[in-house]
Amino acid sequence: MMKKFLLLLLVILPFVSMAQDQQPAFGIKFSGYVKNDFFFDTHTTVNLREGEFYLYPENVKRDKDNVDINAHSSFNILAIQSRLRGDIFGPDAFGAKTSGVIEGEFFGTQDANSNGFRLRHAFVKLSWPTTDIIIGQTWHGMFVEGCFPEIMAINTGAPFQPFSRNPQIKVVQSLKDFKFMLSLMSQRDFTSWGGSGALRNSTLPEVNLRIQYQHFNEDKTREIFFGAGADYKILVPRLVTDSNYATNSNMSNYAFMAFFKYRCKSITLKLEGTYGQNLYDQVMIGGYAYKYTTDSTTIARGDFSYTPINTLAAWADIATNGSKFQFGIFGGYTKNLGSYSNILNWTSESSFFSRGQNIDYVYRISPRVVFISGKVKMGIEGDYTVAGYGSSVNSLGEVQNVKPVSNIRLMYSVFYYF
Repeated sequence: MMKKFLLLLLVILPFVSMAQDQQPAFGIKFSGYVKNDFFFDTHTTVNLREGEFYLYPENVKRDKDNVDINAHSSFNILAIQSRLRGDIFGPDAFGAKTSGVIEGEFFGTQDANSNGFRLRHAFVKLSWPTTDIIIGQTWHGMFVEGCFPEIMAINTGAPFQPFSRNPQIKVVQSLKDFKFMLSLMSQRDFTSWGGSGALRNSTLPEVNLRIQYQHFNEDKTREIFFGAGADYKILVPRLVTDSNYATNSNMSNYAFMAFFKYRCKSITLKLEGTYGQNLYDQVMIGGYAYKYTTDSTTIARGDFSYTPINTLAAWADIATNGSKFQFGIFGGYTKNLGSYSNILNWTSESSFFSRGQNIDYVYRISPRVVFISGKVKMGIEGDYTVAGYGSSVNSLGEVQNVKPVSNIRLMYSVFYYF
């Protein structure tokens, strides 16, 4: 199937190129890049796709001789982030300008099919003078396309930066320099613990609202961009208990974020902060747990309620804007705030459905140097990440007896844009 798809692209690309030159009423413009990453880690990491999508160092793991098994270095070379994008244009419809995007990459959907082609974006856009409607799969409302870390790594700042793409209907209303965005979303590749069924079972879409302000000076050499957003979702994690009783126990989750960007000729500064519940689907630490109860009937049936794990995160990124040479540095911090309610059997991992439930905090410092020549961009990026692992948690899921575990990643990346 993949070979047929690539062969089809090779056949139609020349005709697409001719169509772009003639500017017909309908067509598609292809773009993208080939990327290769070479990276080295000093410690075993928690990651996706053979280390390409890096989160934080793995916890210490002692063998019978008290040697840390995870204190072992590794390297890898991967090209799976290479990407192909098609920007589609066509005739007006319903009095609106029409456009669309389809984009994929060879990142796969799990480690077992790395190198597999997967869908990133696929949406249609209807544009009126002050209103846009976007229908399809694209960035989650918590990910701000105009304000995210410009790092070399594919994680784009995770687990400090919300990171998710979702099927959705988005309405964007413009008012001078302001935009108001409302998104109704489902989940697909980036899901809550256990898969997309938890959101689908609730019969209600995830709701995201964002307000932003963006202003340029006359020659567009200076930009001020800031805003805030809120997110709300209801999950029904399961329909039957372990004791085979039907259940409809649900859980409400909310999140908030704010961002700021300033760009002038010489530098770009970006800041963002996020506070939320059950941010597992955003590739951040957190999730949910069974809620504590003493009710004998509930315990016998296994029909437990849920309590979300709260997470706080913030990051900053500053970079120079040179056309041939750029220097940047990224810093991020995230904190596990635990739950507002007591957790059932909080000393047992079986009560948690969470990423990093034994992590109190994670922080990262990541400098980079980038060289640009024509369509080629290459750079070297360092990454010092520390995760604070605890040996226990209290009844609220707050991590205790914390010890830091660190990793240094060195990465060399090469992009060729087309």
